Amino acid sequence: MPPVTQYARLTLKPGTEADALDESTPTGKIVQRRLTEPTTQPDFRAIHYGLAVERPSELWAFLDWDTVEQHQTWRDSASHDDLRKSLATISDASAPKFSLYITPQPTSVFNDPAYPVVEVLNVLLPPDMDEAAMKMVEDRWEQFARQALHPPALCGKIATGWSLENNAPVRDEEGKTGKVFLALIQWPSVDKHMENRGLPVFKDSIHLLRDLPGLLKMDMFHVHAKTKTAA
Repeated sequence: MPPVTQYARLTLKPGTEADALDESTPTGKIVQRRLTEPTTQPDFRAIHYGLAVERPSELWAFLDWDTVEQHQTWRDSASHDDLRKSLATISDASAPKFSLYITPQPTSVFNDPAYPVVEVLNVLLPPDMDEAAMKMVEDRWEQFARQALHPPALCGKIATGWSLENNAPVRDEEGKTGKVFLALIQWPSVDKHMENRGLPVFKDSIHLLRDLPGLLKMDMFHVHAKTKTAA
């Protein structure tokens, strides 16, 4: 099994968003424990994390592991169980859980001072996709990027990957699940991304994604991510 990125969301209780990344607050202390504990585990590489700009109650984390098995060993440990109980005191229990494994690892886009904002684009697709269907999606994405992202030269690097799971929840559609094609795109700012979206080359190309066979949903947000590396 190649290295993977665990892609996970912690939905915070209403009113705690402002404290989430402030280590001097009770909420911030629990969040920092969540962000720090993985760095002490074998075969762990780095965690990249940040609040969604559009939905600041959502704390997103991208955890790079050498193997799925090593993450699962930690997940099943007593220390992780204790951490889970602490997180329950600050998380919104009504929010759907979201945690996937993504391969290949797409996290090379983080930590570039010239591009501090990363667009996170989830393309939700049917759960029964075969390799030919996945290749078609990748080809469509490459065509879209060539036409709508590279010529304006407003963005930086782009990295993509697929969820190993076929049961990722579709936002705001209870009971519907699919496979995720994930694209991470560097931007100098959210405004620069919005500028790109307003260009004719973008408007003339977005159909390449919107018309994907079986598309369940596209969901996008931005993060200003920070990183902790293995201890």
